[in-house]
Amino acid sequence: MIITPAVSARAKTAQQKSHSENTSSTITSQTNQSSFDISNIKKTANSVDQERFEDASEKIKDVEGLTVHKQLENFLRDKMSISKNTDLLSTKDKKAVYDSKIAENSETQNNPPVADLKYAILNPDSLIDGNVTTETQIGWLWSYDGQDFTYDPDGDAIVKKNVGGIPNDSIIGTFNDGSGFVTQFTTAAQYVMTFQVEDARGALSNVFSIVISVEPADGNTRPVCNIQYLYDKFDTDQVEVISWKTSTDSDDSDVITDLGFYITKEDGTQLVQNVDFAAAIVDDETLGIQFAESGNYKIWLRVVDKHNAWSDWVILNVAVSDPDVTIKDLYVSNNYHKDYDPIAEDDATQHWIDYQKSIELAKKVGGSEQDARWVLNQVESKQFPAELSKYDLGFGFVVKGTLVYREDSSPKANAPVRIYLPVTNGHGMDTTVYTDSEGKFEFNCNDIRKYFSALGYDTSKIYLGDCSGEDTRYTYYSSQPEYTIFYYPTDLKISSGNDQYHLSVSAAAGAVVNNGKKPYVYAILGNRWILTSVPGDAALHWVEIS
Repeated sequence: MIITPAVSARAKTAQQKSHSENTSSTITSQTNQSSFDISNIKKTANSVDQERFEDASEKIKDVEGLTVHKQLENFLRDKMSISKNTDLLSTKDKKAVYDSKIAENSETQNNPPVADLKYAILNPDSLIDGNVTTETQIGWLWSYDGQDFTYDPDGDAIVKKNVGGIPNDSIIGTFNDGSGFVTQFTTAAQYVMTFQVEDARGALSNVFSIVISVEPADGNTRPVCNIQYLYDKFDTDQVEVISWKTSTDSDDSDVITDLGFYITKEDGTQLVQNVDFAAAIVDDETLGIQFAESGNYKIWLRVVDKHNAWSDWVILNVAVSDPDVTIKDLYVSNNYHKDYDPIAEDDATQHWIDYQKSIELAKKVGGSEQDARWVLNQVESKQFPAELSKYDLGFGFVVKGTLVYREDSSPKANAPVRIYLPVTNGHGMDTTVYTDSEGKFEFNCNDIRKYFSALGYDTSKIYLGDCSGEDTRYTYYSSQPEYTIFYYPTDLKISSGNDQYHLSVSAAAGAVVNNGKKPYVYAILGNRWILTSVPGDAALHWVEIS
């Protein structure tokens, strides 16, 4: 088992922390996925209901802990001298510990070497109540009194010795006879030290692992990490919520200041990088984690107090799956709350302009009003364009539905639903909403133009034309009532997990903002002439754009 640098929750990123800050304690799980609404956390992390969490209690228990060996202790103190030279060891390789492997050559089968260490306390007076402290020096031997604990069964030379799971500066020296090394830890924490060797033919040994719990030498006690979590089984589209609010420190006036954590595959040896740390729902004592790939993972967690003393590690085992869901009861309406409000085909006052064609023709004629009228006659039609969807989303629309598991139709809570409406020039709306505890979701787009505003288009001033930055295909205007809309045929896409809906719609990609005289703009021809009417005046007027 390899320990890699822990991540600080305070940093709210996946950046790794120095391993001189290692630690752990307790964990909990909410198995009912429908009972927790993550949108509440997004509003305020303090709204997390502690009763909805489970406690986690797994600690490191699968490797041997440190004990005192009196015979070795006396031998090391009386007969060994320590050198500051640490070249015998490697602790800088991030991948210092690998799975054991056998190297082969054409002559013989190469058996892997065997890695083992014996250890003893060099200064037992540094112990407090029998516990190792930051002043304790520990001697580690791969051979002793003619006996090799670490060796190669084929007699090959051991060419590399790798130590993992501890800070580089915790190795303070090696024994002058080359039989081992000495450690002293400056930070009070729990460490899982690993040791692995490689022979001359490239075969790697087993991984020797041992837990070392180091207490402060000044009498301060290390904190206790109590972890609560939302799920132990969840999907890749869900966010795991972890809280360490119930962690404690028994010292007077001492407080928990941070969380350290990292994530490995189930076997504990492979650091996982493709994880999204959901900063939007992180406060000082709550963290959100989302996995990009399914699999079984270990989340290693610990807390630290203001004296930089770290707790023992707590390990949360989670199983992450790919979601198999479907969207049901899907409902879409425009901002008038009419189900797909079709665009009228029989309105005698309506006029359709092939706007792109008008631009092309305007480049071929002069710039007079007569030319503009000619262009209008060529591109205007009262017929509904066959290429345009009759389902009008307008400037605003509502989408709602329910997300359920495909297998049993049970609701899927806290799951993201993507709502995507591409318009022109690569612009449009792309947003994500989360389902509630009953699997329901709803999104209300009040005005599509705000998404263009966010991209830098100014829709608060006079803007003649398409707010999306590219000419849409059709412009619609009518004198009963008076308005102009730039329509764009597109697909409204609604998806979650492995389910996706495509709805052919007509979206309002832009409109004309009234100027000081408040005319209604009916048509823009060649980007030079506009056809307008003033409220109360039924006549149409041509205005040349300056």
